[in-house]
Parts: sequence; C-alpha cells; structure tokens
Amino acid sequence: ILRLHKDDPQDMGFATTEEVYQQILKDLNDANSALVGYANADQPWRITTDVVNGYPARVYQCMANWTKAYEHAKAVYNKYPNLMSEAEWTGGFDDQENVEEVVWHISYDNNNNLGGTQYNFWFNYDPGYGETANDVHAITGKASIYKFMNFFATTDYVNLFEEGDYRGGTKLSREEAIAKYNNDGTWDWAAYDAAVQGVNFWQRALNTTEYQGYKWAYNKWKHYGDEAGSTYPTIPLMRSSEMLLIAAEAAANGAGSDAKALLNKLQTARGASATEATLENIYKERRKELLGEGVTGQYDLLRLQKGITRKVESENAKEEWILSNVQQFPGFSSSATTVSIPANDYRFICQIPVVEFNENKAISVSENNPYEGK
Repeated sequence: ILRLHKDDPQDMGFATTEEVYQQILKDLNDANSALVGYANADQPWRITTDVVNGYPARVYQCMANWTKAYEHAKAVYNKYPNLMSEAEWTGGFDDQENVEEVVWHISYDNNNNLGGTQYNFWFNYDPGYGETANDVHAITGKASIYKFMNFFATTDYVNLFEEGDYRGGTKLSREEAIAKYNNDGTWDWAAYDAAVQGVNFWQRALNTTEYQGYKWAYNKWKHYGDEAGSTYPTIPLMRSSEMLLIAAEAAANGAGSDAKALLNKLQTARGASATEATLENIYKERRKELLGEGVTGQYDLLRLQKGITRKVESENAKEEWILSNVQQFPGFSSSATTVSIPANDYRFICQIPVVEFNENKAISVSENNPYEGK
C-alpha cells in the first residue's frame, strides 16, 4: 500500500510492484538533488550523493534493469576503485573508517546499540573466553563482552574458498585443534587463541556437545573492544566491491562487455583464481565477498527466485540437527540428510498481519502472501 500523503484514506488497495519501484526511484532521485554539496565527514553514517547513487544500483538490480544497474554501479565503483588490502580484510570488519573501498559506514559509540547488526550476529570470541556470555577468559581473567555467537558458516560455505584466497583460505578444524592443543586433559589457551586468530574459519572444539563443536566460526567480523570490554566498531554499510559485482552481473546480462574483467579484478585482488563471468560464478563471488553485509543470502534468493538446500553437517551433528526446527521443512524425514526450501517459501516472505485487513476494507485476506506449513 503506497501511502504518500497524510490525508490518504484509511481504506486503500495494494499498489503494483511497478508503482512501488517508481516511487523508490523518485525518492532517490529527489534525495540526490537535495544532497548536492553535502558532506558527512563528521557523521559518516549520514547519506551522501555517493550513497544515493549506490542505492539505485541495488534497486535496478532487483528490477533486472541491467542497463541502469550497470550505469549506477560503475559510477560508484569508479569513484572508489581501490579495493581493500589483505591486511584490511583479515584485520576484521570492525574498523572501516579509513578503508578506501568503503562508500558508507557507521561508527558505534556508547549512545547506540549493536543488537540488530550483522556484526553482532556473526561475532565470535576466541575459545579462551568460553562459550557463554558469562564466561571468564582463561588467560586474562576478564569476562567476555556482550555476544550472541549464533551465526555460523557451514562446511559447504567454508569449502567455497581455495587456499590463497585471503577471505577464507585458512581454517582450523575441530580435530586439528584437539590434536594440537589438548595435552593430558589440559589446554594451552594462549596457543589455542592465537591459532584461531590466525585463520578465517575455525570450529569451536570446546563446545559442550560435538554438534556445537563442529560449527564453523567466521573471523570476518572480529572485534575485541577496549580495555573495559566496550565494543565500538565501525562497520561498512556499502562497499565498492559490491558495486563491482553488480556491474559484473549487469554486464553478464547484456549491459556491458566487461563482465569477465570486472569479476576477475575482484578475484585477483582477493587471491582467488580468475574464472569465466557466468552468472553462477558471479553469484558465488557475491556469497564469498559479501556474507553478513545484508546484500546477499536471502536478498539474492528472493530477487533471483531461488530456493535453498540445507545439509547435515556430519554424522556427529545429525542428532541435534534432527531435533531442531528443520522437521518443519518440506520433505523432512528422520533419515534425511538434506532439506530444501523452495523459492518464495513462506519462511522467506512474512505474512501481512491480520490487523491490517481488519482496519483497511479495501484489501482482502485473500491477497495475503502465500502461506503453507505448520
């Protein structure tokens, strides 16, 4: 429902998808004009013309208007062409203020909250801090900072990265950790913590169950806070590598002739092997580059009308995997090793609350988003 004025009637029907897209583009164009000459040096989270030029690239990408997506993405990338270095990437995505690739970022302080950010959900502390928010570090004796530790990478995702790709080419498995650091029932905490700090992915071998111990923590989002344990990271909201990938996808869809050059530029910069610029290779590169930044994952599944398949991590993980909510997935059985969620499944798209239909007589429950399942 496209409400644009305070005096719009209470009973209004649904707008078309095209009408909504056109209003979004109008708003962005108006913002672009209004922001000419505005700089956000002291408040980097505020929106500038660079950000407003990047947003249409995302919108046109969803619309499959590849000519416009290419035009906007290339314009932003050309202004921020210096991709982050290996040291900047592996140093953690928590200090992005002076990274040339970052178009837009937000800095946290004691006046705002990390609770709903990708940083907070992906964050994983070192094993010496234990496995709960109340554990005390085995070396420092200090309690760990606030953490969720609830997003982990699957083995399939970890295996997307070849050796040499500094975004994910090094890892420490549960077996390697136990073999190296468990000596007569005791642990060398300093060595173990140092080991996980030096890899991209590591399994939390000290979890109380084998299932938990086979989960892969990802060090992309890494932050230790200050001496008091306060976490005030600066995290990216838009990077030129995303624009590079949008331009590559647009070119692969016919908007340009440089899809391979664009894709290979990013791959070479990250230490990955150059590939052909097929759409699937571009989608794969988006997963590797942009995980946790809000512009891949479910975003890509919805705009590309793709489903998803979840797999049992290992026989050690299977028991708890079966006990989790996956028993509600289509085709689930106790002997299953995979479950699939089809495109546009109700787990991707929320229902419209019933109260909306009760208050607005111009719409009907029959127009609600599709629902199936328990």
